[in-house]
Amino acid sequence: MNSMRKISRRSLAKGIAWTAPAMTMAIAAPAIASSTDPTVPADPAFDFAHGVKNPGNSCTNKACMPKDSYATPVTITNPTAHPFIVEFLDYRLGVTSSSGTDGASDGVSSVGRTYSAGAQLSCSTGSVPACSPLPCQNAGGTTVNASRSVCIQPGQTLSFWVITGGLSGNSSNVPQYVSWRWIDATDCTVKNVGSAYSPDSSPNSAC
Repeated sequence: MNSMRKISRRSLAKGIAWTAPAMTMAIAAPAIASSTDPTVPADPAFDFAHGVKNPGNSCTNKACMPKDSYATPVTITNPTAHPFIVEFLDYRLGVTSSSGTDGASDGVSSVGRTYSAGAQLSCSTGSVPACSPLPCQNAGGTTVNASRSVCIQPGQTLSFWVITGGLSGNSSNVPQYVSWRWIDATDCTVKNVGSAYSPDSSPNSAC
């Protein structure tokens, strides 16, 4: 009891300051690499609130966006010393949880059309620099799909749209789930795999 009373407030504060970050990292660590790992870019930041949908026959001026499709803007940053590839693996609609294990796979039809904060999707805007030819044809034992991948150089920040394939039927307000992976372009190793989830779709129309 006496030894416990001799612990000063300063010593206690030091103990808390050193132990708290370790607990935070343990909770936040992804399956392959920590999002705070300085050798791996942070998770892509999806802006589902500014996403859009192409509601079928009422929207005819979006040649770059399939009928009954969805699109969401995303921003990626590469603070590392290596060039990276981000590949968007799947875009699922109507999922019931953030695990993305159910719902319909609408796929990813295209990525890379430039996004400006708060701006509407426009087929006349440019695209981020082409990731062609791909520096990696295969990574982690699977083929890298160029049409759904974006290359980013060290120090770059890119904002662009991820667009789904077209569904049959109306584009309703449904939960959305997008999965992705980071690939180090220098040695084609998969550094991180993750996903983003929104419980509903933005009501914004692409028209």
